[in-house]
Amino acid sequence: MNIDDDVINKIINRLKQLESQHIDQATEIQSLKKQLSNYIKHKSHLEEESKIEMSSPIIQQEPEIDIERQLQTEIQLERQRIIKDEESILNEKESVFQDRKQKLLNLNFEKFIGENLINKVGILITIIGIGIGAKYSIENNLVSPLTRIVLGYLSGILLVATGVKLLANYKNYASVLIAGGLAVFYFITFFAYSFYDLIPQTLAFGLMFLFTIFSVFAALKLDKQIIAHIGLVGAYGIPFLLRDETGNITFLFSYIAIINIGILAIAVYKYWRYSFYIAFALTWLIYNTWYCEQTNNLDVNFTIGFAFLFFIIFYITFIVNKIRRDSIFDIIDIGMILLNAFVFYGIGYLTLIEGEYSKEAVTLFTLFNAVIHFAFTIFLYKRKLAENKIFYLLSGLVLVFLTISVPIYFDGNWVTSIWIFEALLLFWIGRTKSQKAYEYLAYPLIVFAAGSLTDDWNNAYNYINGDKDEFVQFLFNSTFLTSILFLITLFFINKINFSNPITDKDDAWWDTSDFLNILLPAVFIGFLYLTFFNEIANYWSMRFYESKVTAIQTEYNYQLQSFGTMSLIIYSHIFLILCSFINMKWTKIRSVGKLNLMLNIFGIFMFLTLGLAVLSSLHSQYVKYDTTQIFEPSKMNLYIRYIALMPALILLSTLYFYPRELFMKMKRTRIYNIILAFFILMFLTSELYHILSHFSVEESSKLGITILWSVYSLACISLGIWKNIKHLRIFAIVLFSIALVKLFLYDISHVNTISKTILFVSLGVLLLIISFLYNKYKHLIQDV
Repeated sequence: MNIDDDVINKIINRLKQLESQHIDQATEIQSLKKQLSNYIKHKSHLEEESKIEMSSPIIQQEPEIDIERQLQTEIQLERQRIIKDEESILNEKESVFQDRKQKLLNLNFEKFIGENLINKVGILITIIGIGIGAKYSIENNLVSPLTRIVLGYLSGILLVATGVKLLANYKNYASVLIAGGLAVFYFITFFAYSFYDLIPQTLAFGLMFLFTIFSVFAALKLDKQIIAHIGLVGAYGIPFLLRDETGNITFLFSYIAIINIGILAIAVYKYWRYSFYIAFALTWLIYNTWYCEQTNNLDVNFTIGFAFLFFIIFYITFIVNKIRRDSIFDIIDIGMILLNAFVFYGIGYLTLIEGEYSKEAVTLFTLFNAVIHFAFTIFLYKRKLAENKIFYLLSGLVLVFLTISVPIYFDGNWVTSIWIFEALLLFWIGRTKSQKAYEYLAYPLIVFAAGSLTDDWNNAYNYINGDKDEFVQFLFNSTFLTSILFLITLFFINKINFSNPITDKDDAWWDTSDFLNILLPAVFIGFLYLTFFNEIANYWSMRFYESKVTAIQTEYNYQLQSFGTMSLIIYSHIFLILCSFINMKWTKIRSVGKLNLMLNIFGIFMFLTLGLAVLSSLHSQYVKYDTTQIFEPSKMNLYIRYIALMPALILLSTLYFYPRELFMKMKRTRIYNIILAFFILMFLTSELYHILSHFSVEESSKLGITILWSVYSLACISLGIWKNIKHLRIFAIVLFSIALVKLFLYDISHVNTISKTILFVSLGVLLLIISFLYNKYKHLIQDV
């Protein structure tokens, strides 16, 4: 019991100490309260045990029970007092916050302008004034160059000395003066060397190096970012604004590099982001302004050398900041790294291209960029110095530059193959290792590879002049092999996607997994279809150009183009049938099924329009052939009609079976009956026309088609009444109406009197039969 009391008293005393010192440690208070509660519960448990023990016939110790109750009461009162004290502290803090808020509203702007902003604006204006005065004295030769430099240094010393003198009582104000003095030292040294040659290069570099060390020391010692802002970053502006054609550009860039090294030194101890951002922006602004002004005769070593120096300084500065500060990796950080990398690469790439260097040199430069980022990646990975996001970003940059190097050095199929294999590797790492950054990099690579493959197809299969030297062998060619490798890789990407589904769906504002489950298979199926489509089209294109005959004029066998078109339609039907069968039998994906149905309908539509037109052309060429023609048609002109009909009928049957699959969850729609009726009508019409033209009675085709449509309408109405299919009956009525319109507007003016008589009597009888059927079986017709 005494041990517990001592612990409770210690906790109470600690709470009183926190209250008296007014320390804002809410977390510790909560922890102590939890401990206090636990000890009270433990003490209550011990009391229960002691009560059980005292329930025996032994004489009870009444005084001990009174002491325990008194202690419990004191503890409860102490808990209430602590809660009240905590509420009092919170109220006091709220009151302080409101007071500060009111002060900010009333006095903040005046205080900020008077004590903070004015001195910074003043020192900048002073520096600019000194610069303008120096420039004026230079232009008008008022004083000697040495005097100008001496006066400049004296101005800087005066500012620094005044700042040091006021440092004890006016730290902020003094920091601004010191920063201004350092900026004066920088640009006066720059003038002394670059414009007047008063000091040698070694001394100029030494002085600037000392100024940089002092700036870094002062900024860190005083913990004032303003010294870094004005003393280091502010030093960029003077040589940039006051430059002329006589300036030494090598020294200018060296001068800027020294300032950047100072920023790097500060970054080791402080993460003053705005100093870094300003230095970054001004450095690349000055450099790119100079670069754009250079029209020709660029020294490659000089141009790329200084660009690399700036790039590597900022690169190291950023990495050091992230390692030492362990700060959050945000979008600005990503943008800075990417901008730094691509500005350097862009300068180097353009310099080499304008210098007419070989593609090997440009490729080596691109690989050099990849090696730099790879070295940083390995360094961070082996020493585990940074968070994963930095590692993934740098790894991504390595892959980006490797990707860029591929089309620079390689041509055609190699680019496609390397890019798609790279996409597979990134997708596998990203999905199986739960590293989204790599997966995100894979998607643009898939797009690039698909675009490259499309370009390969265009280059390989596009015979502009029909030259046989351009022909590629059917199936056994490098482009087809590249397409197969592309498809195999896409297949494995799809396999990884379905084997390792996205688990954190709630993190996205839309369901990424469902989208990818549709998009990736669609891309695979689309390119699978196009791969063989292009090969078939290529085969018939070669056959067409090989048929070239030059006599009086150049002739081609255009029947081969018709056979090519029908081959592609037949192939498309077979492809859609296989897709339908696979999805109905194994995959059973509803979204794929709906897309498949729409494509099947489109395939049937193409057969009934383009397909039947091409078949009619082939049939006509066979029927109307004479010996004066160069190319003799074959029996295949007739047989291909029925070869094409078989896959079309099978494809039509999928419209019946697909909606009846359980996974489709579709009602039995009326669309199948309408499509089937229309398909039969169109094929019978085409078949009748071919039969009549085969026997050289084409003039009777107009009459025959009208009668066929009318008889077919009667058959549809009869079936619609028998099976009670209302939409079929409506289809028949619409068809009969079209036949009547055709009769009065077209047929009547193109047939003789006997044909008109036969036609009108036939249609009249059919109409009477239809009306009779409606009246006789009206009890069977229901409005469904």
